[in-house]
Amino acid sequence: MDTKNIQLAMRLLSIQYYGQDRNIYQPGEPYGMAEDTIKEIKQLSGAEGEITLVYWNTSKGLPGKFFYQTDSFLAVYEYDDKRDEPEWNIYRLKEVMALGKE
Repeated sequence: MDTKNIQLAMRLLSIQYYGQDRNIYQPGEPYGMAEDTIKEIKQLSGAEGEITLVYWNTSKGLPGKFFYQTDSFLAVYEYDDKRDEPEWNIYRLKEVMALGKE
C-alpha cells in the first residue's frame, strides 16, 4: 500500500512542480530527488522507509522506476512501456548471515 501511495504522491508533486518550473527527478541527488521532495512524498504517502527514484518517465508524467525499502521488505516499482502499466515486485528482506555478531 505504501508503494502505491508513494507513486501517487510523486505524480501529484510532479504536477505541482510543473507549475513551479521544477522537476521532481534530480539525477545528481543521492536518492534521485531533493531532500524536501522526499519529505513531501513521505508526508503525503504516509511512508516511513527509504525512497530512491531511479528515473522519471517524462512521456507519461510518472515515475519510471523507484525503490522503497523498510527494515522488512524492498518494493520495486517500474513502469512497463510495452504493456503500458505499472509493475510492482515486493521482496521480503531477512538476514542470511550474522557475521561478527555474538
